[in-house]
Amino acid sequence: MFFWVYLLIWLGSFVVAAYAGWPLARAALEAASPDYRAKDDDWWVRDGFVRATAAFAFTVSVGVFFLVIPGLMVLMIYTFYPFLIVEKRATGFASLAMSSELTRGNRMRLLALMLTLTVLFVPAASLFYLWTPGLMGILAFWVLGAPPLSIGAVTAAVAYRATVNSR
Repeated sequence: MFFWVYLLIWLGSFVVAAYAGWPLARAALEAASPDYRAKDDDWWVRDGFVRATAAFAFTVSVGVFFLVIPGLMVLMIYTFYPFLIVEKRATGFASLAMSSELTRGNRMRLLALMLTLTVLFVPAASLFYLWTPGLMGILAFWVLGAPPLSIGAVTAAVAYRATVNSR
């Protein structure tokens, strides 16, 4: 019984991450592109964003669970999908395919970027898992995890913008 409850919580976290990630992707793209402004009427994009984020998080999690390398490969390949959804208004799974095409040729540099950003996130994750399920662990996760997450989103948006402008 507990297994199924934890599995549902884990799957539900993908949806929560997607709803939180949508405004983060919009803000990061605006920070990386001074001339770009997200449209106020792009709320409909959120649903495609949720589906794509759930698929992205699930494939990265499965890849990391079996071997670390496949998870990192998926992370590199689909790095730009949030920005494609926000800027190009691509549908959920089409944005994953477009991200795969955009990252071709730059995947090793994206791997270095993602590993660096992941290392910045390690203190928050370790404190969360050491103090779980206490309130202090949750607070430490948000206090220590929010800055690397924000820096990571803006850095990925800058990489996206540089890749799009170079093509």
